[in-house]
Amino acid sequence: MGQASLPLQPAVAFSTPENSWNKIISDVMGITSLVLQNHYNQQIIDRVTIVRGYADLSVMYPNIAGYRQRVSASLLSLCETLLAYGDSTFAARLNSLKDRCRKFDGATLKTENGQDFRRYQFTHFRVLQGHSA
Repeated sequence: MGQASLPLQPAVAFSTPENSWNKIISDVMGITSLVLQNHYNQQIIDRVTIVRGYADLSVMYPNIAGYRQRVSASLLSLCETLLAYGDSTFAARLNSLKDRCRKFDGATLKTENGQDFRRYQFTHFRVLQGHSA
């Protein structure tokens, strides 16, 4: 008997800004889970909750750069808290992740027609608000 087969799909995912940010957020969720497994301190739990909250918001509202920036800032706060408790291993990993967040936000994102993504979004936001572009 012959087997039915599906046509082969390329396994390569296109690298888009959204895919890159989602990978960073996946890493944020993974490392914060590990932090929670190793620390039962209320201050650390509070910091992780803040990081995850901003991470969720940054995925739900990808056009609001402030949420991405707050992910980065809250990672720094969690990193500093872990350093205060003597956990330099997780602090270093979080610091690296914070740097990835900042690099992502500092990268020039381009639209299909070559415009700067952030300028493009701001222009459209201003038009929607009734301001001239």
